[in-house]
Amino acid sequence: LIYGHYDVQGAEPLDLWDTPPFEPTVRDGRIYARGAADDKGNFLPLPAAACDLSAAGELPVHVRIAIEGEEEAGGKSIAAWPATDTRGADAAIVYDSAMVGPDLPAITIGLRGAALTTFDVRAADRDQHSGLFGGSALNALHALHRALTAVLPDPETGLLRDELRVGIAPVADAERASWSALPDGDQTLAASGARPSHRTRHRPHPRLSCAPAARSRSSPTSPPKASRPSSPASRCPTTPSTHPTSRSGSAASSSATPAATRC
Repeated sequence: LIYGHYDVQGAEPLDLWDTPPFEPTVRDGRIYARGAADDKGNFLPLPAAACDLSAAGELPVHVRIAIEGEEEAGGKSIAAWPATDTRGADAAIVYDSAMVGPDLPAITIGLRGAALTTFDVRAADRDQHSGLFGGSALNALHALHRALTAVLPDPETGLLRDELRVGIAPVADAERASWSALPDGDQTLAASGARPSHRTRHRPHPRLSCAPAARSRSSPTSPPKASRPSSPASRCPTTPSTHPTSRSGSAASSSATPAATRC
């Protein structure tokens, strides 16, 4: 069974593309287009290889194809399909992962999971004026930060709390030995514009350094969004006395210290 998806993330903002996102363009040996890597470009070689092997009479197995158009939106249909499928498969190949580099092929044998939840934190009976109560009244956003801090990886080691590590399988010696062929983790992160999440291997990142006069993202004088890194968030310590209450995170008036916030 081979799996892939043909839907893609939105191509906006279009003005940041050097070439049209849905017109594949080859530059320096690479194909640039929306879906070239996630996941149309990854999936296409699989059925092509199966067809070539079949035409040559060299395909030793039956091949089934599952390709969907909902992956970027949750993939509910494909998640329900295995429960109704009666034919099954002896193995599955998913070409929707990554390699460290073009010269280092990789087989992904494990994936991370994710837990999503929505909850409310209430710290007061009603919103309070930040000029009168800010800094002394318990702020719902601060309480939320404290709760999340308790389950974050240790800043020194990068490891989760012991309670959250229950059930983790030990690394086999052969797998651990294979890691020696991988490039340095810090270098891999730096190449993608990121930095390690824990301090033991921390190296300052020029675009994420703390600055005393750093402006808020909601500031009308902030630089255009396109000029910032696409996803990394600053780890600079902040203690805001005001914050938005909407789930969208849009800027709110600085005159209120909300009693509740939603994550």
